[in-house]
Amino acid sequence: MQRVSTADGFFPICALDHLSDFQELLAADPKSVDFAQTVQAKMELIRTLSPHVSAFLLDAEFGLAQAIASRSLPGSVGLMASIENEDYAIPPGARRTRMRAGWSAQQIKLIGADVLKLLWFYRPEAESAGHQRDVVRSLVAQCADLSLALVVEPIWYPLVGEDTKSKEWQAKRVEGIILSGHLANDLGIDMLRPNSPAT
Repeated sequence: MQRVSTADGFFPICALDHLSDFQELLAADPKSVDFAQTVQAKMELIRTLSPHVSAFLLDAEFGLAQAIASRSLPGSVGLMASIENEDYAIPPGARRTRMRAGWSAQQIKLIGADVLKLLWFYRPEAESAGHQRDVVRSLVAQCADLSLALVVEPIWYPLVGEDTKSKEWQAKRVEGIILSGHLANDLGIDMLRPNSPAT
């Protein structure tokens, strides 16, 4: 964890692991943004922000290998890698974490990352809840074996038929975010990246 924190123990980490939603920042029509443009934009951000952050969170599609190969990422800056192949779209129904094909905790370790990060969609009453807990348990064990820190970002999401604008749902969401954080901690993760109850 020291590799991704400042000398005084703070974590000014820049998250650049976004996929299609990052391309939406580059053009009104994200489909007009190609691979090279996306990589170039991320590398420019890494070079510009490196003096001001303790670490970058990067994705395997547009950021990790490119940042290392281009030497955009200084050796003095920590590296976090996301393992999932997700975005923030919320399709209806229970969510199951979708891992990036051909990508693993071991590969994240081999590429030189200090921390593995998981975007974790979790609702305790959803039929996928047991599977989602097993995902975290498995990564906790894998990361322990690899001496790789694990950060989990729980995401509370609506189930079919829920009114996300109701005060009842909003209150349930706040409670759910807190409970998900406690559960992730109980499962043995190293760091929690909380989903803001206010958004």
